[in-house]
Amino acid sequence: MSLRLSKKFFLFAVFLLIIVLSLIVKFNITPLLQKTLTDELKDITGMEVSIEKIYINLIPLKLEAENILIRSSEEQYLKIDMLKLYPGFVNFFNKEIPIRRVVIYKGEYSFDYQTINKTIKHIEDYLEKPSKFPFKFKFNNIELNSITGSLLYDNDLNLRLSEIHSRLNLKSEPEISFISNVKIISSKYPNVDTNLKAFFKIRKSELFIKELKIFDANSLVKSEGKLDYSKFLGEFIISGKLFLKSLMKFFGLTPSGYGEINIDGKINLVDEKKWLDKINLDLSFEGEFFLEELMQILKVSEKLSGWIEISKGKLQGPLSDFQVQAKANLRNGNILGIQIEKLNANALYKKGILEFTDGDVNLYGGKAKAHVWITLPIVTEHYVFVELNNISSSGVFDLIHWNPGIAEGKVKGWISSQGKEFSPRGSFVYMRTAKTPEDLRGKINWIQG
Repeated sequence: MSLRLSKKFFLFAVFLLIIVLSLIVKFNITPLLQKTLTDELKDITGMEVSIEKIYINLIPLKLEAENILIRSSEEQYLKIDMLKLYPGFVNFFNKEIPIRRVVIYKGEYSFDYQTINKTIKHIEDYLEKPSKFPFKFKFNNIELNSITGSLLYDNDLNLRLSEIHSRLNLKSEPEISFISNVKIISSKYPNVDTNLKAFFKIRKSELFIKELKIFDANSLVKSEGKLDYSKFLGEFIISGKLFLKSLMKFFGLTPSGYGEINIDGKINLVDEKKWLDKINLDLSFEGEFFLEELMQILKVSEKLSGWIEISKGKLQGPLSDFQVQAKANLRNGNILGIQIEKLNANALYKKGILEFTDGDVNLYGGKAKAHVWITLPIVTEHYVFVELNNISSSGVFDLIHWNPGIAEGKVKGWISSQGKEFSPRGSFVYMRTAKTPEDLRGKINWIQG
């Protein structure tokens, strides 16, 4: 009886040892599967493939591949540190081997936009043609963890995604979700640094974007829409709140500022060859911020400052030739050396010219009507016309760089400047209001000039 118990105990111990070993030990099967898997991946992607090591775990059943390289050239490649495949039960009726889950740990890639399109077409063709094996692999879910790389578009625009974490559900209409840091690097366009979260479906050559968020610690912009990735055409509904601090970081500047901008509208990708012509804007916005910080983003060095409140804003047209119009209220500002207490005006930016019309201005203790335009981003030309009403004489004399030393008074008239440099001229009537100085200059009551 004890011998029989000892034998059962021994068999149980062996069985338990096999289970434990299956859980903790992986077996090197590189010689068995290396060529088969590299050939299959080459058939799927249309690129050269190499795999350094392949292992199998029995419980749970999974395959592990290490140091995978997929490339079409030295500059076009995908490197994967580790890939894990979790197969399911074989479907003999459909002749399929389901791969329940594929997990990719750490990787790096570099491709151009044309190679991506070519690879997608290659994968679509692979899925449609008969399998070379008695059974065909069917992938259900793919997960990406810590993938970083660059996508080059139009030889100058570099889209760099860092620390991608993504999940692909490969249904008949695949669903993809991911989150990543995004940098857009270009010598022609403003550089961008932000974070991106997205969820979308794929139907034929179209992406149906259910959720797209651009965000950092302060700001959030949300979007949804669709994109034909084969032609790079699409339409997106967009809304959100941008803090100036985030916007400055977005364009690679030192984050500062306290203002914010609320946006709402549409962005369309249209059938044009140049990147700036493809992006067509139709946005409404409002907000408040320091004008000098917006000028820093626009790389304007001339003196334009003050706290500005924007309402009824419209941003329309392609990025290459857009126009902006809004109601602008400026407080405690400075425009090309003119100190302004308050300015209410219509603002219009079009074809490189920023224009303020119908301006009601409080300056130098009085009121004025103003019409101003300047060229941007470099002020090579300007136009200023200010109609004065009971303005402080000392302020006007400082503005025109002439101080006769007469008593403080009020001035009515106009000042104008046009050209490359601010050189005001005008006509005015001076009326004395103070009694100093006590000499002859303080006794001048009226001047017209």
